[in-house]
Amino acid sequence: SRNRTSASIKHIFSTHGGNLAGSGAVQWMFEKKGVNRLSRGGALSQTASRVELPEDVEMALIDAGADDIAVEEEETIVTSPVEAVTKIRDAALKAGLPVAATDIEWVFKEQAPDLSEEVMNQVGELLEALDADDDVQSVYSAVGTV
Repeated sequence: SRNRTSASIKHIFSTHGGNLAGSGAVQWMFEKKGVNRLSRGGALSQTASRVELPEDVEMALIDAGADDIAVEEEETIVTSPVEAVTKIRDAALKAGLPVAATDIEWVFKEQAPDLSEEVMNQVGELLEALDADDDVQSVYSAVGTV
């Protein structure tokens, strides 16, 4: 029930040193984006420390509507306007890229703030506790991922 879920979430926040804000209180910090997550393999080449896209594949994704292509250690994340998410997925598949996931997500508008290791650990524990709750469907954060 909604009341049980609300009480559970409030308890998680309070036990991890946080507060639950009102509906929409931080929504202005996020924007809805199309997100395609590309895993290793296919046309992705791996250098010593990261996975890279060939230039022609990168241009095909940009032509399909990609706003940003973030190359990370385990995956490449392609963000776009919501209406271009399927075009990006189709362009990636056409280029032989392994698409691990295609979703609409809330993405933080600004760069994540620098936090001390202690605070990052506390935030990580909070995010893990939220993610472990059966009633929580998704967790979005500016400082970490679950």
